[in-house]
Amino acid sequence: MDDAEQGLQYPGRWAAEAPNRAAIVMAESGQTMTFAELDAEANRISRLLQGLGIGPGDHVAFCLENRIEFLALAWGAHYAGSYYTAISSRLTADEIAYIVDDCGARVFVTSPYKADDVAEIMAATPVVEARFSIGGPVEDHACFEDAVAAQAVEPLPDRTEGWTCCTPRAPQVVPRVSSRHCREWRSARPTRSQ
Repeated sequence: MDDAEQGLQYPGRWAAEAPNRAAIVMAESGQTMTFAELDAEANRISRLLQGLGIGPGDHVAFCLENRIEFLALAWGAHYAGSYYTAISSRLTADEIAYIVDDCGARVFVTSPYKADDVAEIMAATPVVEARFSIGGPVEDHACFEDAVAAQAVEPLPDRTEGWTCCTPRAPQVVPRVSSRHCREWRSARPTRSQ
């Protein structure tokens, strides 16, 4: 099934049609990212994640304030086929750690905004294999920008779907399967007459 059939509106599609159109504009700073830049950055991020062994069924979590890199990170995780969870930077260290641990994230990305909480989050999330910081150093976190810049810009040969959503009741992550998986499940389940 091609992108048009699925109705996907991913950055790569818009990068091909309008590469210089602004995809993101940060209101406060005026900083912009075009669709071509967003798609290229998402491709690099997906390659970084793949190089870390992250793929379909794996989980990436990120806790960032409003940053221009946010959507590139989300799309990069999406392109790699992984689930991703965006965590509010307004939560406490305990709440962040709970969500990271509950979703089983193997990669965690944050920024200096949460630097004071990092030690507590790290202690409570031993399953995380790779930790990165965007926008400046954070103790025991690799520089995300350097790791991403070292990756090729070409898209992964087989982009897969994956996403998560959070429920409003409590800090809990509920993985959702792709529409392709739903169709496969529906066609495989028994009918009432069976």
